[in-house]
Amino acid sequence: MALRTQFFWKLYSVYAILIVLTALTVGLLIQFRISADSLLRIERSLQQQCLMLEAMAQDSLQAGAALPALDDQLKDLGRATATRFTVIRDDGVVLADSHMAAAEMENHANRPELLAAGSSGSGMSRRFSRSVHERMMYYAVAVHDGSRLTGYVRTSLPLSDIDNQLSALRLSVLMGTGITLLVSLPLGLLFARRVTRPVTRMMEVARGISRGNYSKRAEVMTHDELGQLAEMLNSMSDSLAQRMLTIARDRSQLEAILSSMSEGLIAVDSQERIVHVNRVAAGYCRQEYDAIAGRHAWECLTVPELVQALSAAISNGSTIQRELELVGTGSNRWISIIVTPWRDATEGVLGAVGIIRDITGTHEFEHMRTQFIANASHELKSPVTAIRGLAETIISDPEMEHAVRDRFMGSILDESLRLSGLVNDMLSLSRVEHGFHEREDEPLDLASTARLAIDNCSAKSESAGVEIRLSLPDQPIRVMGDQENLLLAIGNLVDNAIKYAGSRQLVEVRVGLEGSSPFISVRDYGLGIPEEHHARIFERFYRVDKARSRQLGGTGLGLAIVKHVMIAHGGEVRIKSSPGEGSEFILSFPSELRGN
Repeated sequence: MALRTQFFWKLYSVYAILIVLTALTVGLLIQFRISADSLLRIERSLQQQCLMLEAMAQDSLQAGAALPALDDQLKDLGRATATRFTVIRDDGVVLADSHMAAAEMENHANRPELLAAGSSGSGMSRRFSRSVHERMMYYAVAVHDGSRLTGYVRTSLPLSDIDNQLSALRLSVLMGTGITLLVSLPLGLLFARRVTRPVTRMMEVARGISRGNYSKRAEVMTHDELGQLAEMLNSMSDSLAQRMLTIARDRSQLEAILSSMSEGLIAVDSQERIVHVNRVAAGYCRQEYDAIAGRHAWECLTVPELVQALSAAISNGSTIQRELELVGTGSNRWISIIVTPWRDATEGVLGAVGIIRDITGTHEFEHMRTQFIANASHELKSPVTAIRGLAETIISDPEMEHAVRDRFMGSILDESLRLSGLVNDMLSLSRVEHGFHEREDEPLDLASTARLAIDNCSAKSESAGVEIRLSLPDQPIRVMGDQENLLLAIGNLVDNAIKYAGSRQLVEVRVGLEGSSPFISVRDYGLGIPEEHHARIFERFYRVDKARSRQLGGTGLGLAIVKHVMIAHGGEVRIKSSPGEGSEFILSFPSELRGN
């Protein structure tokens, strides 16, 4: 409202000043023109009367003295015309005057109008008369007798009449100006309001646009420049609204993309102030996510090497790549950072963008791969070395007793069987872990699958004298799965339980539900497994008792195979075991398959 009032009164004051100045200027011009015309008219009238007076005073001037009849004629003429007539000799002596006695008048030789007439034939002046004590206009004409100057005739009128006329004119001008102002100023109010109303409305619309409100519209009241400006403002508002909507949508999409990245992203300007960071990268900062933007990288980041890489990329304009191990995090973590300069269209460096990737899993996988190769080499080396040694012994002693030879040949067979089992388990683990086997998921009855797995192990359990006791639910429990893989997992657990059945010579297999999750458990009553081994029991080639495991024909891969089979089925395998109480392995599935 203040802006509206200020603009309104500025416009109105300019209008009012222009009206007043115009009225005064016109009035003064009129006054000047009328005054000039009046004076010119009086001057011409006095000039005509001088010519008439010259004819009347010719004889007196030639005689050098006033004739008796001249003075009376001048007084009669002065009364009739209200004009003062004077006849003056060439030496300035007044011979006759229509308003005063000539003898009482002083010499007029130095009067301006006479001096001008003496030099140019006629002269005019406006001055205060010491004779009649008022302002007068004089016009004088030089009178000659041939080439001799005989005197002057002069006519004059008081300027009081002209002054009165000019005063009346000034009053009329002032009254006209006042009337003009009385009419024009209210009209100016209406005009200013009509002009400022759309401008004020456009100012409100522009103010709304600056605050992000694009719904306001300027009224198009006319089709002149103001109307066109209002239309352009409305069009600009629509264009800005659409553009801001596009920017907001693009920004939202960019934020969503950056937030959904598994890698951390951080962008800094040339002063190393953070201009953007996603939530993954915020995990490497000391501050909360909302308090990071605008701070220096060194102030926020907890990884000094990343701060150094950002600074180097800005100063050198080069891409920096590093792999770092984070210490003091409570666990072994590795990250990979790639920092690239952020350039403008002219290739100037505006800042740097860093990508942070957690490669702990990659490092762990590499470590596991290396360890697996080492363990596999070691496990394969033992039976191969034994077979080679036995074979070389047999070959080197042709005279070896048959009993010894047979014992050696039996050992070779045992080691080859162990080697075959190890290779088969490695192939099975690779197939399950990496999906080389084309899975064929189908609805499976867990009870039937468990029974089939037990049947596959029945020969081994009978030879070991171990009873397998199967506990099944009243209703079938169905899951989606690959029967071949599940038989492999259950078979490995049952096989291990037979090996470690203990003195009770009993293995219990149960099928049931925990809430809505189906499960199969395999329990033995053997030595049990200490708790410190539970976390690593499912690792490849891990054995609690290596000597006893090899003695029983274990490869160290069976539980790893079970773990990866359950991962492939979206489930898990758990262990419950204590020393002297046996072990129970539980296969849990995500949910029961209902319906047909």
